[in-house]
Amino acid sequence: MASRPHRRSGGAAAAVFAVAMVLYTITASRQVVFGDTPELIAAATNLGLAHPSGYPLLTLLGKAVSLIPIGSVAFRLSLLSGFFAAFAAAGICLLGYRVFGRATAAILGGIAFSLIPVLWENATTFEVYALNAMLMVTSLVATAAVWLPTDRTSTQRQRLLCLATFLIGLGISHHLTFVTILPALAWLAYRQRGLWFPKRGQLITPVLTFLLGLSPWLYLPVRGALSYDGYTCWSDLNSLGDVMGHMTARQYGTRVLGWSLSAFPILARRNATAFLDQLGWFLIFVPFGLAAIRGRFRVFVEVGILFLVVNLLLFFGYAVGDYTVFFFPAYLGLILLCMTGMVWLVERMHGGKHTWTQWGVFILAAILLVIQLPGRYAGMRRGNESFPMVYVRKLAATLPPDAVLVLAGQWKNLDFLSFPIRYAKRNADEITGFSYRVAKTFGRDKETAIFMNEAGASDALIQKVLAQPESERVSTFLKEYDGQRPLFTDTPDLFERAGLGAAYNGYMWRIQSEQGYRLDADPESLFVWVRTQAGKEGADRSVHANLATPLLNYVHFLIAQDRHAEALLFAERTAAICPEAREPQVFAALAAMRAGNHGKAKQLCDALIETFPYSSRGYLVKGLLLLNEQRYHEALAALDAGLAVDRVSDDDDMRFAKAVCYLGLGRPEEARKSAGPDVWTRLQTMREPQAVPGNSPVQPQ
Repeated sequence: MASRPHRRSGGAAAAVFAVAMVLYTITASRQVVFGDTPELIAAATNLGLAHPSGYPLLTLLGKAVSLIPIGSVAFRLSLLSGFFAAFAAAGICLLGYRVFGRATAAILGGIAFSLIPVLWENATTFEVYALNAMLMVTSLVATAAVWLPTDRTSTQRQRLLCLATFLIGLGISHHLTFVTILPALAWLAYRQRGLWFPKRGQLITPVLTFLLGLSPWLYLPVRGALSYDGYTCWSDLNSLGDVMGHMTARQYGTRVLGWSLSAFPILARRNATAFLDQLGWFLIFVPFGLAAIRGRFRVFVEVGILFLVVNLLLFFGYAVGDYTVFFFPAYLGLILLCMTGMVWLVERMHGGKHTWTQWGVFILAAILLVIQLPGRYAGMRRGNESFPMVYVRKLAATLPPDAVLVLAGQWKNLDFLSFPIRYAKRNADEITGFSYRVAKTFGRDKETAIFMNEAGASDALIQKVLAQPESERVSTFLKEYDGQRPLFTDTPDLFERAGLGAAYNGYMWRIQSEQGYRLDADPESLFVWVRTQAGKEGADRSVHANLATPLLNYVHFLIAQDRHAEALLFAERTAAICPEAREPQVFAALAAMRAGNHGKAKQLCDALIETFPYSSRGYLVKGLLLLNEQRYHEALAALDAGLAVDRVSDDDDMRFAKAVCYLGLGRPEEARKSAGPDVWTRLQTMREPQAVPGNSPVQPQ
């Protein structure tokens, strides 16, 4: 029979789980949302391959849960994420109870973790981070159980160690950021080695269970050996090198330590704001937790500090838009310090006796959590309809049913467009005929050949395209396309590079043989539709960004017609109805610059950086303004600052602008190195400055 303390800790953890699960279920998404969710659902339900690093464990679990007949498939998988997050919160409570022996502190710690907005958001839709959080917490709980000062036998501790190593293996195979918690787990084992440490013969089984935890990775080569489906498989894994590249997310090219000292103040503010946004005033207990480092909970204070420091060091300047999801180890460390701080305060008051003064600590903590609940709950409520599917329906109504799309992601939201299409093709009846391919993936021979064949291209054209250098394949396909299906793209820049023209029809650009732009849409009626959708409940940043895209296509058309004053006005109107979207402000600033209104352009640029301080786009616009004035050194500094806070290796706009700066300074070799092959070719062949973000009006020499 379990001891009474164990029963009590289990009861406290169950209570936290129940509270969290109720919150997550009420706010769970019944349909797909913008982001990776549509793609992950399509991969899971069809047993495909998700984007790197593959997430095989989530794919397999998602497939199993998708078969349970409860609501829509999206709702079932949202509940799965909610279960992961609630289990993580319960694990925090269980750990707090076992370590500190105080149910109140443990329950408050678990509830505080469950209310972290980034966890709550990822608990209400099918995403990878709720499972990542659960595996981090359960690995910590299992590791702590091995080395807690209890009367467990050596055999019992070894079994718990096997559980811990199995969970660690699962965590690594699920999400590579899991490795950031390993130093803290190793430190916990080292500091408590006096209680128990496995002998050499006792290490074989934990090693085997660790390898067993890595076994979900086997799904990747097995799935790669099966038939390829471009709408449920991110890529075709033909070799061990392909599998390793997918597993390590090598193609993204992001760097965890890719930042400069000049960006330190910006990044420090970004990360401090992130922690405050996630934990709020509950952080007031952190200093008291640090003060407990000299007490009997010292080892867990050290573990919390290691969680925070290692995570912060590695991801201090991580260049992704959703950087807050990469700080889960830091949130976990801060929660440990908060729980320690509460217990330390209680024990410092009147020698540990139960008094109202002591209860005041817990009452204060509870109040800090309760006052955060209404605002966070309001932020998690979903609208009655799925914006991605509304978006796809509008797209489907605009395009012919047999349209072929070549997507380049001019407005940096390519996944938000292609993922709902992928879901609609494989999980819903919204789209049956569309075929699409991402321009930057034309380098993959097999997948590109399958796409061109599906698009109706002749065998001769397929062979000709595949014989071209990778940088020329898209242009060759567009220029010589001989299929009967209508061809569209999300950016006219692709047509320009192929020497063709394009007609804007409301969402996409249709290919036409003659050069130049044509307008085949009513922008005002589209504006009314976007304004209506943007004003609905649940229209967040992602929704606004996607709704703004078709309107920005019209702004692009106006700029190409040298109607810069109209472009500025329409971009500002778009920014007014989609205030959480960044690109309308970018376009407005560029239109003002092209119109020669540099005062207005600078004003809009400053507002852009203030509104989106951790995005490279504002610094890109600033660099272009300075570049236009031939202030090359200052322009380079602005561009470098943008790269430091949002460093993505495939940002062609940044590379283009930096290369033009170097050319202006008479440093062609640095320009070539900065540009890379594709952008350098573009620079050499340019005759007229192109009217797209990132293309400087300065002519290359």
